[in-house]
Amino acid sequence: MGPASLALFLVALGPALVTQEAVTYGTWHLSGPYEAPLGAQDVDTFQLPKRFLNACRNRADVPELGGWTALDDVDQEPIDLVARFGGAARKLQAAYLYRTLEAERDTEVTLCLGSDDGLRIWLDGETLLRVPEARSSRVGQNRVRVPLSAGRHHLLALVTQQEGAWVFQLVHDQERVQALAADFEPARQKAVERGVEFLLGLQRADGSFGSFAEDYRNGATALAAYTLLGAGLSGEHRAIRRAMLFLEEPPVRTYSAGCQLLAYAQVNDPAYDDRMRAIVDDVEDWWRDGWSYPDGATDLSNMQYAVLGLWAASKRGLEAPPKVWQNVLRRVRSYQDDEGGFSYRGDGKATGSMTSAGLTVLALTRGALERAGALNSRSERQIDEDLERGIDWMTRHFDVSKNPMPHGSDGGENRWFYYWLYGMERVGGLVGRERFGPRDWHWEGSQALLRLQGAEGGWATAYGETLPNTCFAILFLQRATKTLSGPNAKPTVATWGQDDPTRDVSLRASGDTPLKVWVSSYGTDFLEHYVHVDERNGERSLDIAAVEYVAGDELVHRIEPAGTVAVDDKLAAELAFSSGGAKELSVTLVIWPPGARAAGQGPDRVSSEVVLVMIQETLSEDERRDTLAWRDNALLGADFRVTSSSNLNDTRRAAYAVDGKQSTQWISANEDQQHELTIDIERAIRADRLVISPAVSELWKPRAHARPKTIEVRVNKRSWTLELADDPRRRTLLEFERTERVKTIVLRMLERYPGETEVHAAGFAEVELQLDAKRSKR
Repeated sequence: MGPASLALFLVALGPALVTQEAVTYGTWHLSGPYEAPLGAQDVDTFQLPKRFLNACRNRADVPELGGWTALDDVDQEPIDLVARFGGAARKLQAAYLYRTLEAERDTEVTLCLGSDDGLRIWLDGETLLRVPEARSSRVGQNRVRVPLSAGRHHLLALVTQQEGAWVFQLVHDQERVQALAADFEPARQKAVERGVEFLLGLQRADGSFGSFAEDYRNGATALAAYTLLGAGLSGEHRAIRRAMLFLEEPPVRTYSAGCQLLAYAQVNDPAYDDRMRAIVDDVEDWWRDGWSYPDGATDLSNMQYAVLGLWAASKRGLEAPPKVWQNVLRRVRSYQDDEGGFSYRGDGKATGSMTSAGLTVLALTRGALERAGALNSRSERQIDEDLERGIDWMTRHFDVSKNPMPHGSDGGENRWFYYWLYGMERVGGLVGRERFGPRDWHWEGSQALLRLQGAEGGWATAYGETLPNTCFAILFLQRATKTLSGPNAKPTVATWGQDDPTRDVSLRASGDTPLKVWVSSYGTDFLEHYVHVDERNGERSLDIAAVEYVAGDELVHRIEPAGTVAVDDKLAAELAFSSGGAKELSVTLVIWPPGARAAGQGPDRVSSEVVLVMIQETLSEDERRDTLAWRDNALLGADFRVTSSSNLNDTRRAAYAVDGKQSTQWISANEDQQHELTIDIERAIRADRLVISPAVSELWKPRAHARPKTIEVRVNKRSWTLELADDPRRRTLLEFERTERVKTIVLRMLERYPGETEVHAAGFAEVELQLDAKRSKR
C-alpha cells in the first residue's frame, strides 16, 4: 500500500484514528488466578468484590488494590499470564487486569485488543467488550472506539483460559493502531483473492456452482456469480458469462430468484433487464402474506431474499409497486419481538441472523416507499423506531464467533455463522453504521474470517456447505452491500510487464479482450547500437522491418512499418485469443543497425523477455459448447426409468445422473461389487453420441470419492469399453458409428481411480444422449 492509498484508507476509518489523543495510561495491576469452570466461555462469572465495579463507576476513586500485583514492566506489550503465575500452564483459569486512564480533555481513542482465550472489558464499570471464545492471541482481534470525557476512567479486563497459552494485550498508541490498520488491508485483499480463486475452481462444465443443487438449480450459481462480481470480476469474465448462460433457465425458488436478481444487478447490463422483469413478476406472484420456498409456510429468511432481489431490480429501474412494499412492512414487523430481535417465523426465539434479516427488510422497505413517495410520517417514525430497537439488539448481542442465540440454541449458532456475518455486513451497509456500540464490526468480523480461512482458500463450518459460506465470507470482507448501494464500481484494468533498463526491449500489456500490447522501453545499450540520428534535425529513429508479437510459439500479430519509426513509437497492437487462460507473450523486433541495410547486411532479431498474461474474458467455443450441452440432452423431457446397483446415500441417487445438472450426481456405495447404472427408455430416442461426466462431490477435494476410470458401455445390444479422463471436469464422448434408436443404456465400472475417504464409491454426474442436427437429416 502506497502513502496515498494508506492515507485514504485511514481517513475512511474515521477521525478517531488520526486524532492526537490526550490520554495518560496508568500501570497495569494483576489479580489471580481464579478458577474458571467454563474455561474460555466463563466471562460472566465476576469473582472480584462487587464494590470494585462500584468504585469504577464512581470514577473519582481508584479501587482498593491490596493483593494486586503491579506490572511496571508492561504497557502495550503482550502479558503472558502463564509466566506471571509461575510458568506451569493449567486449564480453566481466570485473571483480572486493571489500569486507569486520565483524559486531559474530551476525546475519543481507538483500542486494539487481543487475548488467548476469552475476554471481557469494563470501562467505568460498564461492559465494553465481551468475547466468550477459545482463540489464539493476535493483537487487533478486537478494536473498539471509546469516547472519553475529561478526567479519570477505569479499565478492567477479565481474561479466561481454556488450556495452554494464556495471553492478553492492549494497544492504545494511535500510530501503532494506524500501523495495524495498514497491515490489515493487504491481508484482507489477499484473503479475498484466495477466496475468489477457490470459488472459480468450483465451477462445473455446465457453468454451474454446485451446492444444494437437488432443490435449488440456480441459487448457488447466482450467489457465486454475485460474489465474484462483488469481488471485482468483470461481467465479461468467462466464469461470469458461463454462469449467466446456465442461469437462462428461470429460477423456481425464492432464494434462487433473489440471488439471481442480485447477480444481474451487479453485472449492470441492459441485456438482462427482460430476465429481471420476468423474475420480479414471479417474486410478486409468490407473495402469500409473506414469502416461502415458494411452497410451505412463509418465513423471514425467504422474505429477506425476495426483498434483496426486488431492491437489486430497482437498481435497473424495475421497481415493484408500492402495495408490495406496504405489505412487506406490515408483515415484517410481525417477526420482531419486544426486545427488538427478529425470529424465523415470528413465534420463536430471536437470533442474530434473523435480526439482521429483519433489519435488512426494514431498511430496504423504507427506501422503496420513500422512492415511490408512499412513505407517510407515521410509517417513517415506526420504521425508524423498529430499526433502532433492532440495532440495539445487535449491539447487545454482538458476536463474531457465532450466530447470537441469547435465548437458547437450536444448533444454528455455528451452522449459520457466516450467514450471520453477511447479514451484519448488510445492516452496516444499509443503515450506514460503522460500529455496533463501540465495536468495529467490519474489523472484528474480518479478523475472525482471516483466522478461519481454509488452506484451499474457502470457508466452511462443521456442517460443510463450503460454497455458500465462502460467498458470505467474501461478501463480508468486500463490504458488498455498501458497494451495491452506490454506483457499481468498475473493475481495475489488469496490467502486466514492467520497464527493465537492463533489457534491450521491454514489453507491457493491459486489459483482457482485446489485450493491448506495446513496447514500453528500450535499454541503454540497445539504443546506442540501433538508433539512427538525423544529422539535419537531430531526430532519433529506428529502422524496423517487422514487429512480431508471439504467444508461446505462435505468431499472433505482425506489424511491418513503412520506413523508420520514432524512438517513442510504442508499436502497439490489440490481440484477441480464441481461448482464455495463461498466455506467454513476447515481442521480437526485426531491426537494422545504422548502416547495415546500405552495406547489404541482414537485420538483427531482438526479443523481449516473456511476460505471463492471464486472459479471463475470452469464452472459447469448447467452453461455450460444454456450458450449453445440457440443452441438447435428448434424455431431458423423455420418459425413462433409471436404476443403480446401489446408492451412496439419498443425495447421491441414480436419478441425479440424468437430471440435466452437473452439480447433482449418482455415486455408488463403497461396498458395491457391480457399480452399475441402467437407463430404460420408454420410447426409443434417436442419438449418435453418448456423453458421460464423472461424479465428483466437491471440486475442491476431487479425490475424496473414487472416480470411474474404465467403464463398459452397453447401448441396446452393442457394447464398448471406454477410458475416462482423470480430470473430473472433462466430459467423455462416445460417438456411435451410425444413428441409433436407443432404448437401454447400461454403464458398468470396470476400473476406478481410488478415493481417499470412500475408496471404491464412484459414479456419474450426468449421462447425456445427443444427436447432431445435420446427421439426423441423413
